[in-house]
Parts: sequence; C-alpha cells; structure tokens
Amino acid sequence: METWVFWMLAGFAFWFFALRGSACSGRKSSPKRRHRSQRDDTVEVAHLKAQLQSRDGQIERLTRRLEALETIVTDEDRRLRREFDALQRG
Repeated sequence: METWVFWMLAGFAFWFFALRGSACSGRKSSPKRRHRSQRDDTVEVAHLKAQLQSRDGQIERLTRRLEALETIVTDEDRRLRREFDALQRG
C-alpha cells in the first residue's frame, strides 16, 4: 500500500474517533457537574426573578406618580389648587 494512502486512512480514523469521543463526552457529564450546573441555573433564575420583582415595583411606583402628575396638570377646574389653599388656611 502506498504511504500517502496509509496516512490518509490513519488521519481519517483519528479524526473520526476524536469527533466521536468529543460528541459522547458532551452528552455524558458527571452527576456532580450536572448537579452544580442545575444549582447554578437555579441561583441565576432566583436572582433574575428578584430583579424582575424589583423592577416591577419601580414601574408601579413610577406609574402612580405619573398618574398623580397627570391629574395635577390636567385639572381644568383647578379643584386641587382650591383644596391646597383650603388646607393651608386651616
């Protein structure tokens, strides 16, 4: 057999088994590694949920403040102004 054919077959066999080994090793992770990965995911999800709740609270507070400002700005009868004056007088 010619030398170059031998080296081509050897290279192909090496490449085939190297890919096969890396594909198999990706699917079979150790139980410790899987557990650590799941725990990290759980911690990250909990952190993201806490951030989401915090942002929801901020949005809710800003919405209430915006509604109050809209009420003050669009008060055509100036009722709020009269109520403020009445409160200041006593």
